[in-house]
Amino acid sequence: MDHDLVFARDGFKLYRGEAGGSQDPEKVSARRRTACNRLHLPENFRLHDWRASKITNDLDAHENPVEV
Repeated sequence: MDHDLVFARDGFKLYRGEAGGSQDPEKVSARRRTACNRLHLPENFRLHDWRASKITNDLDAHENPVEV
């Protein structure tokens, strides 16, 4: 059952000795906002958009598709 929780990946330790597990969505959002502010990114910045733009630019520049 989904309770609107965000789950950490295996390498992230939420508590000592425990990897993974649920996190409070508001805390995840707050950490994201903090990181975006530090990097001076726009408020509506989405990592997926940046990744898609990077891939498109690399392919337009005739980079090796396997490496891209």
